[in-house]
Amino acid sequence: MIAYLIAFAESITILEELRSRFAALRFFLELMFKSFKNLFSSTEKKAAVAVPPAGAAVGQDIGAARTAHLVRGTSFLGKGDVRNAEMCYRQALAIDPAHVSPYIALGYVLREQRKFDEANEILTQAIELDPKNVDGLYMLGTIAKENGDKSGAIDNFKKALAVKPDFEPIYCDLCLLMFEQGQHDAAKDLLRKGTAIFPQNPDIHHYLGNLYSMEGNQDAAIASYKKTLAIKPEFAEALSNLGNALQAGGQVEDAVASYRAAHALRPDYVPAFTSMLLAMQYHAAYTQTEVFAEHRRFAQLYESPLKSRWPRHRNTRDPNKRLKIGYVSGDFRNHSVAFFIEPVLNTHDKSQFEIFAYYNYVIHDDVTKRLSLKMDHWLSCAGMSDDQLAERIAADGIDILVDLSGHTGYNRLLTFARKPAPVQMTWIGYQATTGLTAMDYRITDASMDPPGTTEQFHTETLLRIPASAQFQPSVDCPPVNPLPALTSKQFTLGCLNNLAKINQETVHLWGRILNALPHAKLMLGNATGPQAKQRLVDMFAQENIAADRLIIQPKMSLANYLKLHHQIDLALDTFPYNGGTTTLHSLSMGVPVIALSGDTPVSRAGVSILAGAGLPEFRTYSEDEYVARAIEVAQDLPKLNEIRQSLRERAAPLFTSAPEQVTRPLEDAYRTAWRKWCSN
Repeated sequence: MIAYLIAFAESITILEELRSRFAALRFFLELMFKSFKNLFSSTEKKAAVAVPPAGAAVGQDIGAARTAHLVRGTSFLGKGDVRNAEMCYRQALAIDPAHVSPYIALGYVLREQRKFDEANEILTQAIELDPKNVDGLYMLGTIAKENGDKSGAIDNFKKALAVKPDFEPIYCDLCLLMFEQGQHDAAKDLLRKGTAIFPQNPDIHHYLGNLYSMEGNQDAAIASYKKTLAIKPEFAEALSNLGNALQAGGQVEDAVASYRAAHALRPDYVPAFTSMLLAMQYHAAYTQTEVFAEHRRFAQLYESPLKSRWPRHRNTRDPNKRLKIGYVSGDFRNHSVAFFIEPVLNTHDKSQFEIFAYYNYVIHDDVTKRLSLKMDHWLSCAGMSDDQLAERIAADGIDILVDLSGHTGYNRLLTFARKPAPVQMTWIGYQATTGLTAMDYRITDASMDPPGTTEQFHTETLLRIPASAQFQPSVDCPPVNPLPALTSKQFTLGCLNNLAKINQETVHLWGRILNALPHAKLMLGNATGPQAKQRLVDMFAQENIAADRLIIQPKMSLANYLKLHHQIDLALDTFPYNGGTTTLHSLSMGVPVIALSGDTPVSRAGVSILAGAGLPEFRTYSEDEYVARAIEVAQDLPKLNEIRQSLRERAAPLFTSAPEQVTRPLEDAYRTAWRKWCSN
């Protein structure tokens, strides 16, 4: 008895160490405690009466022998010796196959060795013995998750949670699976329950904030992130995501501060730095020189240590061969980037170009499925490290690797920093430098980057083509309606851009326009939650514009967002960060946009799009001209309606998938860059 008690005491110490190492399996460890505490209990429950194995000593206590092997196995496990732990657990199972504990212990150690099939078989037997065994259900769920069986994982996790609602590790795991399966509301409800049961768990608050942010409710997201940080102030990821919510809510200066704080806490947390680089471009206070310096600092921190590992590319130096083009993005889904890349994918010359896609996001929606069919090769790479992805790209023999994200969400710039392809380019998703010397080119056009104006703010060579993008409107785009003001006493201005682009300088000009047009109102979008709405009301109050002059809309589905244009007579662009996708959606709905040009690529997007749409009179180059043009246009309703009814036809070059518009010039640029590499 004394020997068993000593072993039990030693196992307690070991198990306490294991609690920190294997936090997700805390209930497995608690089960071991229960088994040990019941060592000498005569009331220990079994699923059936066990027969002692051959050779067992007469009178040997099966429960005591089983538990002794479990204790020894856990002792080995605490030392990292999983092989001996497995042996001990198998011995416990052989002695007492009617008790569930050896199955759970063996299933755990097999799972730790990634022997998933064996672990699944053993744990299934455990659940047959005890259908409500939480540990077995949880581990079966984790194995199903590892094997890509998300539905099976969700089913087992839900069963475990039904048995034990305070099973803490399951909440975040189940939330992620639900999110990946598109069950967003269910994931949100789950986390709300989790925050009630575990109010001091920072991860659950953090995940809930992420879900709120994704659905556009930045007020609720900010509140969740602040609760997270009150519990765990050093949580860098939560600080960074708080920055994302602040930025999306229009509080750009606070967002930059949050990103900087996150990066200070965790210099290796790259998303905080990349998000900061994007946010700085929304704010007029930062000069091009300052923004470029931060991009260069990004490269110094994260690219420079990798340069010594850059490979010697062995691609065949044939200038005329069929080129392997790799597109890397987290936005092959219901995202604005899809509107721009799809027309190119529709018209690529597959006899000259072999198309690879590297998709860096966990959700696969209908757009993902559609785009994947247009590729020659498809790889979902969200779970791969940068090293793994770089190795795969090199193994695929990619000749030209094209980034479609820049410093936006779900980018793989650190894969590009490893230089896996001989020629690398950035395009579409980010109208600025990446800062990387590994990025050879940025694809643009002369209207976005007039020659001689922005080269000094790029580490890349600017590769100009006649038009750097083509837009494919939604297939469900509603018809254009008559100008609303013709049958209403109200003239409705509109801006449906995200709130990060709306600053006090822009609001000042909009206030001048509204004051000059007393019968006008201004519709604003993406303001979900009372705080977001109040921020807009307060900004306009500074310009003496009453709240009843504003029509504030929440974030909504694409279909409903497009229908809002039926209420808008004239759209107003933001600055210094112009609209892109929103401007093109507006034109596709017959609503022209007044745009103000600046001195950066992101501040020239509006005038560039209007030039392609044949609307030069809506381009302006000073604040006074911007205000005067809006007032002028609003006073000639018949002409504005004429433009509205003809705009889809007039802007057709922006919306058609004719290969000569973008795809052929793009392919010519690819070929030119490739030939240059071959000649070096």
